[in-house]
Amino acid sequence: MEEKAYLKLHPSEAVIVSAAAQIFSGYVAAGQVTDESEQDLVERSVDISIRLAALIDARVQCEDELM
Repeated sequence: MEEKAYLKLHPSEAVIVSAAAQIFSGYVAAGQVTDESEQDLVERSVDISIRLAALIDARVQCEDELM
């Protein structure tokens, strides 16, 4: 029996997970995921989602950042 993983993600981390999952699903839909490529594509999806979040954070100012 596999051990269960317990995670408590911060809201910003959950957004990154969601974006990475959407990016990875695009690779799946495009037929690019194989046993050999899966780990690389998962890591690439996370890297892309982090870069997107950092770019958005640098370019967009939210209301609570004005205080």
